[in-house]
Amino acid sequence: MKLRRTVCLLVLVMLAAVESPALETDQYYAWGRPLADSTEAVNAKFNLELQRAIASFPADKPPPTCRQISIAYRKRMRFVLLHEIQIWAWNSSYVDRIPNGAEAQRDYRRTSLYSNHPLIDTGTWMPFTPTLEVAGVRFGTDKLAHLVSSGWTYYKEYNRGLIKGETPDEAKRRAANRGITEESLILGKLASGVLAIGDLEANLSGMHLYLDLCDVPDPILALGEDGWVISRPVDLREYVTPRWDESYQPPIYTKSRWRKVQPVLETYCGKLSDPQVISMRRRYREMDRGSLVGDLIAERVEEGRLADPAQFGLEAVCSGADFPHRPAAVPVTFADNADQEAGRAPTPEDIAAEEADRR
Repeated sequence: MKLRRTVCLLVLVMLAAVESPALETDQYYAWGRPLADSTEAVNAKFNLELQRAIASFPADKPPPTCRQISIAYRKRMRFVLLHEIQIWAWNSSYVDRIPNGAEAQRDYRRTSLYSNHPLIDTGTWMPFTPTLEVAGVRFGTDKLAHLVSSGWTYYKEYNRGLIKGETPDEAKRRAANRGITEESLILGKLASGVLAIGDLEANLSGMHLYLDLCDVPDPILALGEDGWVISRPVDLREYVTPRWDESYQPPIYTKSRWRKVQPVLETYCGKLSDPQVISMRRRYREMDRGSLVGDLIAERVEEGRLADPAQFGLEAVCSGADFPHRPAAVPVTFADNADQEAGRAPTPEDIAAEEADRR
């Protein structure tokens, strides 16, 4: 019986690793490396897929409902295991990312936060996701997958709450709580030893994206005389927050995962005093308006149901003893978006042409 239970648990963990889009990422690795802002390119991709979702319905038949277009939109950007939007971000020449290229990817896998792991570790069987920058925030490309995939799960849970008679705020709380529970169990901590709060933030932002398509007074989709049109473009600046950056909003780790992550995290201590890092984190604090996810996590921490994520942050790790192997501060150079070469922002047509050329 004990062997049977062990086998069943292993199967569940493996299934969780397959079903969950939660690929691990390390934003600390991107510190000290210039990274161009990819907001316009990512926006162009999201709007291109929305145009394609609208066009996927026959023009000679009655127009679909707004919800049907939302479903088609979601299906265009997600897939089992590795989502289409993330694969696009890994390959598009319009998206700057760290690491980029085969050699950089190998270095990333050797030295990132999750580099120290045993062979039998389902949480590291998947690729480690690179970092990109959108709306002035650096985050892993996995957050785009969470936005379009888990965001839809939150959206359905939100509507389930409304059907049950809950207020919109209560329904949002319902959706966010479901996500925290799932991430605390099979989809996060059990599968990889990581409860990624940044993933939960992206999930909730995805719910708001789907709400904005059809369910707000000024929706993104509007029905005109000739069918559905995009009344206002999708703009990720409305959904991205600094809490998507896992160097700003640290995850919660299990004890076994933390024993492997902490020694790697300590090697970044020397960069905390760098003026550019200080400036970036100050800017994040100014942008941060709080969040429902943060409030719900704080409630569970106070109740003793979750560990305090602050203890896994770099400031907490580096405020302890003076580690003898801590490197001296190294000057960090970030791309200054204002000084980047001015050029025409990519359009949905540019993205479509690049995809056609790649095929």
